[in-house]
Amino acid sequence: MIDVDLKEDSSPESPVQQDLEDARRLEHKKRVRFGYMMALFCAIFWGLWYVPGEAIWLINPFDQMTAAISATDGDALATVIGAVVITGLNAIFVIIALLVWNGALGKLREMGRTVRQMRHCTKWFFLASIFGGPLAVLGSFLAMGFVGAAFAAVAGLMYPVVGSILAHFTGQKVSKRALLGILAIVIGGITVYAGGLIEDLANGGGSIWGYVGGIMAAIGWGTEGIIASKGLDVAEPDIGITLRFVGEGIIWWVIAIPILALLGYPVLTYVVQILDPLTIGVLIMLGITFGCCYVTWYKSFTLIGVNRGQGVGNLYGICAVIFLFVFMGRVPDWTIILGGILCIVGSLVMFTEGSIGLETLKTDEFISKEAAPAKKTSSNTKKTNANGTASKVKLRPIKFRILELYSDGEEHWNSEVVKVIQSEYGMGSGYGRDLINFDIIELAAGGLLKELAVAQDDGTYKAGALLHKYKITEFGKNQPCLASI
Repeated sequence: MIDVDLKEDSSPESPVQQDLEDARRLEHKKRVRFGYMMALFCAIFWGLWYVPGEAIWLINPFDQMTAAISATDGDALATVIGAVVITGLNAIFVIIALLVWNGALGKLREMGRTVRQMRHCTKWFFLASIFGGPLAVLGSFLAMGFVGAAFAAVAGLMYPVVGSILAHFTGQKVSKRALLGILAIVIGGITVYAGGLIEDLANGGGSIWGYVGGIMAAIGWGTEGIIASKGLDVAEPDIGITLRFVGEGIIWWVIAIPILALLGYPVLTYVVQILDPLTIGVLIMLGITFGCCYVTWYKSFTLIGVNRGQGVGNLYGICAVIFLFVFMGRVPDWTIILGGILCIVGSLVMFTEGSIGLETLKTDEFISKEAAPAKKTSSNTKKTNANGTASKVKLRPIKFRILELYSDGEEHWNSEVVKVIQSEYGMGSGYGRDLINFDIIELAAGGLLKELAVAQDDGTYKAGALLHKYKITEFGKNQPCLASI
């Protein structure tokens, strides 16, 4: 088997080795392009979400509920309570959509394994749910209710700025080109809504809570991405986003909405009326569009980083304008055209960034920084035996197990590790093989594994595939999940 050494002082010595190096670069380029496509799909689904998100306020029982509360407690409190109930129902229908999604992907068992890892993984998704739900989503609804949709959109479009600032402290690479692209998208997004925003403010709309809601949205979504990325280092995005919404659902339906009911507000009386076909249809559309938006958002984080995923995802502004025009007849003006051009330019600036520089999404200094050593694992990590080790292995999330196999400090080909895990987890199909291999790709992109060499498969793993040899990094060695094994 001919392979190419990827050490800095080495270079291909033959045409065959040069072909392997070219294939490796092409594969990395495809991975980065796929990450950008996920961020673009996020923007599309996010923009589409605004259509049912606006319609939900205008149909029963939500219009009746806000009218009833407004008659006794005023418009401001009615708007706040309406936003809480709608946000809570949004979370429930997103959870349903994501459970169906994970069931179709065959990942429900992996979800169960990940839930058990509260201390080392799941806690990050529950923490992200606080920033993404009660802060970001609720804040956005408050801004729309008190000031106007234009202001809410402008505030939301600023979230990549918060995310990029925080990304610096988590060791993620933020290139000048990426920052330039993010800046162009933010300016474009603001331009899209400038006309509507000026009109809202000229009419004196809103109260202080609307402006607070706008700040909540920007800080919440920007912070959520960074917090979630901590959990995504060792968990699958499809699982992570589901747990994030489960956490949000608990906040609304175990804490917030029961408290409102105990205080005497008729929220439950109106919630049970959502079984009207039109209302259910709108809620289902909320769940599907926002669920798909978040799945692709989180997937982009693991492949191109939080700042880039958030930057391209920010195209939701122009997408929302297009969908609102198509489905609700809103005619765009010149500010929308100008803003759309700026958003497209910003996306192209980021999309054309060199892919090799994104082989890992964290800086070399962050990856090589030594932390307190994690508890050493057993040296016999490659094989299971009949004394119960096999059953214990199956309780670990797959990314945990991959890191455990690499924690011996030795170099291993991805094909070797994939075959071990296929045997242990009963994932012998080609689909199972590709799922495991994609987990390895995400671990390498996150800086937990370092690519050392590539080789062409001889047909024993996957015909025509490029094999990769990896070794665990200091960042990977010091993951808390290894200490729990």
